[in-house]
Amino acid sequence: MADILNIPKEDFEHVADIASEPSAMEKEPAELILAAISQTDQLMGMLNSALNISETETIFASRGTSTSHGTSSPACEATGCPSLRSHSHPQQSVMRMIQPICHYLTSQLSQLSQLLMTLYAKTIAAVTSLIMM
Repeated sequence: MADILNIPKEDFEHVADIASEPSAMEKEPAELILAAISQTDQLMGMLNSALNISETETIFASRGTSTSHGTSSPACEATGCPSLRSHSHPQQSVMRMIQPICHYLTSQLSQLSQLLMTLYAKTIAAVTSLIMM
């Protein structure tokens, strides 16, 4: 994508981050594509983080130990076990994190779609006028 948009590969991520910042001005198609790529990367990172289960969490889950009640074993109190994520409703937590990004990404892709439709209509009109000559 960096080659298509004539952006140096080492600058691509930085340029994509800048393009993804909200703006009151109408964005060019290339900016919308960059913003969508940046938002998609953020979304994937958040999902990976939310769905990643640590080894400690796996061990506690296999033992049936609950971490959401704030109780810890005497061994953990003595040695200091790693802290665990305590999401009573992990789906709600993940949805709260990704909802703003999904909304913004949808908005950017809708703008891009409208720009492409306008460009398509102008191209058809230009070709039609050339044929009519």
